[in-house]
Amino acid sequence: MALDRNQELMLDLRQAGRDCLVFAPPLEAPQRNPERQQVLEVQRLVPALVLADPSAFQARQAVTSIGYGRLADAILPDLVIGVSEAVSNAWRHGRPPVMVRIWSASGRMLVRVHDTGPGPGNPLAGLAPAWAGPGLHGAGLWLIRMLGLDAALIRSRDGFTVRLAAGQPA
Repeated sequence: MALDRNQELMLDLRQAGRDCLVFAPPLEAPQRNPERQQVLEVQRLVPALVLADPSAFQARQAVTSIGYGRLADAILPDLVIGVSEAVSNAWRHGRPPVMVRIWSASGRMLVRVHDTGPGPGNPLAGLAPAWAGPGLHGAGLWLIRMLGLDAALIRSRDGFTVRLAAGQPA
């Protein structure tokens, strides 16, 4: 029986010891996509910084400080905006504690923003502009997707995570 790409990704994540639901539609399973594989490898390193319950401002400052000189000048501002939106969303829609973990390696940065809330009720949140539906909810996730970052929305037993990666793999 042939598996589709999402089934392959879920199988790979379960085999890697991660029981979670990934909302970002993958282009390929991690073992076939070198960029995704590098994201997984970077996560195995000790984070450069872990922030507990940071404000969006503190998260922006941390990403700017760590990313300066490590990421291209055109990429770093997008990552800073994406992290700021993710932290703001965690405080506005999630549940504390909010944890921000930042990794940096070989011209690439990875940031995970995690809270203990359930995440968006709609798995398609952020795929359409906020003004396409009632109210302005979802503008942050939509903006994150529009920045061109490697972004994944991950629901797990212990909460919801926005994973953002930027830069060029080595």
